Amino acid sequence: MRPCGHRISGQKSPPFETANFRTNQLSIVNNNVVWVQGFDWNNQNATEKWSRSTDAGNTWTSGDIDLGNPLIKVSCIHAVSATTVYVSAYSATPGVYGGVWITTDAGANWVRQTSALYNSANSFPNAIHFWDADNGIVIGDSDDNNFFEVYTTANGGVDWIRVPAPNFPELLEAEYGYTYNYEIRGNSIWFGTNKGRLFISHDRGQNWAVAQSPLPDFGSANSSATFAFKNDNEGIIFSRDFEFYRSTDGGLTWAQEIPIGQFRNTRTVCVPQTTNTYFNWGADVDSNEIGSAYSTDGGASWINLDFVQHLDIQTAKFLSGTTGYCIAREYGNPANPINFYRLTDPLNRLAGTLGVRAFNKGQTLVTPNPTTGKVNITSSAITEVSILDVTGKLLLTKTSSPVDEINFDLSQFNNGIYFARLSNVRGESETVRLVKN
Repeated sequence: MRPCGHRISGQKSPPFETANFRTNQLSIVNNNVVWVQGFDWNNQNATEKWSRSTDAGNTWTSGDIDLGNPLIKVSCIHAVSATTVYVSAYSATPGVYGGVWITTDAGANWVRQTSALYNSANSFPNAIHFWDADNGIVIGDSDDNNFFEVYTTANGGVDWIRVPAPNFPELLEAEYGYTYNYEIRGNSIWFGTNKGRLFISHDRGQNWAVAQSPLPDFGSANSSATFAFKNDNEGIIFSRDFEFYRSTDGGLTWAQEIPIGQFRNTRTVCVPQTTNTYFNWGADVDSNEIGSAYSTDGGASWINLDFVQHLDIQTAKFLSGTTGYCIAREYGNPANPINFYRLTDPLNRLAGTLGVRAFNKGQTLVTPNPTTGKVNITSSAITEVSILDVTGKLLLTKTSSPVDEINFDLSQFNNGIYFARLSNVRGESETVRLVKN
């Protein structure tokens, strides 16, 4: 696996106009079409921007998200095609209202959809999502009516209908949600609040339940967390303080666990169309160094990706185990340029060295695996094998003239997960997982 891969040779990144321009969100339509939204964080009066690629990031067009007032700020972007995109937006000044806007001409013009009202001083849309070209939802904070301002549509936003108050649990005093703190998986929706509660719907937002998470707040300076669900029932939470929790009942209850490996604390996302894969980024618990990691066992163990490619990720999103993108800079220098990266290896397989071709699928065999000590690796024309732990630390290396079989004795290692990184005479590379019992 090489989540967010390497920057494609000859590819143009989204056109950041100033050094302060920050990419905020990605929205993936299909394997080729991806939209990016961003802003100049040093200039609050600047109009926000969009960029679009229709060839998986090789070339880009861009323009303004002109909502009629630069003080209206985008909270969420959702693209349904190469030409049609929705944004939810909030007001950064009194007397100016946010709401939902749509473009149907690839960003040239943006039109407010007035039936999603958001016309009170307390209105604040946090997120928007469409399941298809017609059916969508926009989720906002409580307005003057003291229940969350949520609208659904069945006709592409021509008519937005508010979910009525009886369909919501009672709010706590001064309770509100956050941007970027939601999950939609199939027909199920979760969003977190400043009271550490999760609001949960399993019918596309028509009816809601609520549950207290193990945290007091999902997004404050003192308490914050990221959560992700892989289906209606199974989800995980990582807190900023590196606490890890798992739910198997859709978020109603949570059990604390201690995962293995070098996981991160800023953001965690589930990778759709995979069985058990999550990707996360942020600081690590040991050094507080920024990086990224992934898990293919539902969060029980995490593999550090910094030894493959060390990125400071701003945002990342996956459509599947083979289609994913991120916006990041090479770690180590804040002056490094921000670039667009594309997943270049299928998930569930860890690639060895950047820019090196992978072994033919199914060519490598490791026996026994799990092992109590000795392990035999067979492939084709192997010239080097390195053993690494889950943090990416190099433990030992064997080199040889090209051979089809190589042996290791892991009996001196602690029980746990390790990786064997192979190179062969043809310049191909593969990393396979080992389990020591």
